[in-house]
Amino acid sequence: MMTSLQQFPISLSRPHPQDEGLRAELAWCQALFQARLDDKPAHSSLSAPDLSIYSGPYADFIRSCQFSAQSRLVVCLGLVPIVLPQMLEHLLQSYEEKELPFSELGFAEFQGTLWPTGQTLASLLGDDPIQSRRLALQVLSGQFQTDVLPLFVVESSEEGESRLWQKLRLKEDVVAACLCSDAPLPQKEPVRYASLLTTPLTWEALVLPSAVLGALDEIELWLCFGHALESEWQLAGKIRSGFRALFYGPPGTGKSMTAALLGKKHERPVYRVDISAVVSKYIGETEKNLSRLFQQAEQQGWILFFDEADALFGQRVQTAGANDQFANQNVAYLLQRIESFTGIIILATNLQENLDSAFFRRFETTVHFPLPDASVRLTLWEHALPATKRGADVDLSELASQYPLTGAEIVNVVRYAALKAMSRSASAVSLDELQTGIRQVTTFQAQATRFAGKHAFFQSHP
Repeated sequence: MMTSLQQFPISLSRPHPQDEGLRAELAWCQALFQARLDDKPAHSSLSAPDLSIYSGPYADFIRSCQFSAQSRLVVCLGLVPIVLPQMLEHLLQSYEEKELPFSELGFAEFQGTLWPTGQTLASLLGDDPIQSRRLALQVLSGQFQTDVLPLFVVESSEEGESRLWQKLRLKEDVVAACLCSDAPLPQKEPVRYASLLTTPLTWEALVLPSAVLGALDEIELWLCFGHALESEWQLAGKIRSGFRALFYGPPGTGKSMTAALLGKKHERPVYRVDISAVVSKYIGETEKNLSRLFQQAEQQGWILFFDEADALFGQRVQTAGANDQFANQNVAYLLQRIESFTGIIILATNLQENLDSAFFRRFETTVHFPLPDASVRLTLWEHALPATKRGADVDLSELASQYPLTGAEIVNVVRYAALKAMSRSASAVSLDELQTGIRQVTTFQAQATRFAGKHAFFQSHP
């Protein structure tokens, strides 16, 4: 008589209460396999168990990661060969008894045990063979907010081998965190070439002209719906993966803050690239560093932010020596790599014309951050300096109309004036303190402009 998976329940002689969450998850995974075996809709009809009702290391770990159902299924598949290897062996036996092909299960043998692969995951994610494998690739490539790839051992694959055929082997510290209550949480892969860009502000605090906010709408739409564009609208192969944006405009107009707030609003980490760490004097090392950075960003779902992008994405020059040749080689590599990047890249520059012209056709959108006009400056003043901290002689409307400052400069003025007011034990700033701060900021701005002009002259007259 033919056996079924349902006749092979998960059982322990003395089950521990802390294991109930993991047992429920394994039973869910087993039910998905059974549905596939019976040729029934699997993932769409069998919902993941509610782990909020369980305690124990596995339930606590999954809750701390805030994993989606698809990501939980990947982790569970990675645990099956470790805690219940006989499930996979029994599954193969059931397929043989039913005289069904089991190639779609995609198992691989490792150390004498069957292991699930990305193909196994795809077979459980849906009935359509193309859409289910596309979804599996998206899950394994970090295109969801809850990225699972850092939890797994990434195998070195032969050229052209799909990630779908790699074994789902959890790292040792992840297995320990799932099974042992006293195990530390897995350590994340160190970030070597970028730093997390954060802000304590909220999206409502972003003061920009309406035209700029409208231009940001396309980036927000991609953040919300980009991952579903290929599968649900059948645009795979017709549009490029990922999204590339250029922010340009004078310093202090809000480019970096906007990038940080986009990530915060949509719960995506934003990493600012450390160009000094990426660029190397050794031949080929810059490309290697960039390759590692792009790969890590893709795997972990970062928004990658290049500030002062013209330092790395500058104009190619006519080759006059080895240095020029390698500089042009770096730019050519970047052109190719940002076009194939599957995540979101934002480049920011003060001088748009310094970027290599070949980059512009690769951007999905360009956003100009202009100097704020008087009405925007007034809003910036009001946000930066609370009404309770303004002296009786302070008229923000007058300051906004008289002094063409950027948002960053206004914050610097307020910082200076507040410190001066505190030094005299005052609870509000005076007009004189604000005007002194404005004079300091404008003097510094004039000096910076003169330096930039000299720098540009010497670059054009070597």
